[in-house]
Amino acid sequence: MSKAPYPVNAVVFDAEAVVDLDASGGEKLRELVGDLRARGITFYLARTRRAFDDHIERLHLTDVLPPERRHHTVRAAVLAASGYNVDADRAS
Repeated sequence: MSKAPYPVNAVVFDAEAVVDLDASGGEKLRELVGDLRARGITFYLARTRRAFDDHIERLHLTDVLPPERRHHTVRAAVLAASGYNVDADRAS
């Protein structure tokens, strides 16, 4: 991202294919989100499945991946990253 031709302020990760998240994966995800945050970049999840959201809750990752950063569609995540209010499409 340091070589991007424009400033990067958000990353949207399409999590549709993610069906499981164990403790070590949760720690790596926490680390990634923290590293991005330190660089002024906000991390968003798109197309999360209910099971993945449950893993986020179970692993106590809601402090780094709160519901307002998890969305049912890529479009909603991109809109949220762009500053639009997309409450109706937020994953819960």
